[in-house]
Amino acid sequence: MKIQIFKVGFFLLLLLNIVLLVLLFQGRPNPRRIVNIREKISERLRLDQKQNDQLMDLAFEHREKITVLNKKQRVLIIEFFGEMAKEDESVHLKDKLLDEIRVLHGEKVSVTYNHFKDIQALCNEDQLSAFQEMFGELIPVLSGYDHSQGPPPGP
Repeated sequence: MKIQIFKVGFFLLLLLNIVLLVLLFQGRPNPRRIVNIREKISERLRLDQKQNDQLMDLAFEHREKITVLNKKQRVLIIEFFGEMAKEDESVHLKDKLLDEIRVLHGEKVSVTYNHFKDIQALCNEDQLSAFQEMFGELIPVLSGYDHSQGPPPGP
């Protein structure tokens, strides 16, 4: 009987630690970083006031969509790891949750892609080459690549 209590306690503490780690790493984006990226885009593309206002609207819309997706993903991750604490964990349910997490991640990538297509559409002919150059520099930032780890993987 005591062993069962210790097992349940162990899994509950493990689950709590996992939830805390998820919340720590999936926390809110740094607002200074968001403003910095927005300012960098505005400066690099030499946006006029109207374009800058449109960029602000696009950035707000993008942030709202990503926040909703992040919240959904966080709930699914907690549910996924919660299955580990159950004695009769369902492989089918874990697979279903993992698939839903993958789908949400794909949606976040698509939302961000479409966001940058919208920014590209704001550009006039003179700004398009600057957009392409700037976008190439932003890809590592968007993918979470840390420059201190050496060159990114890939071709």
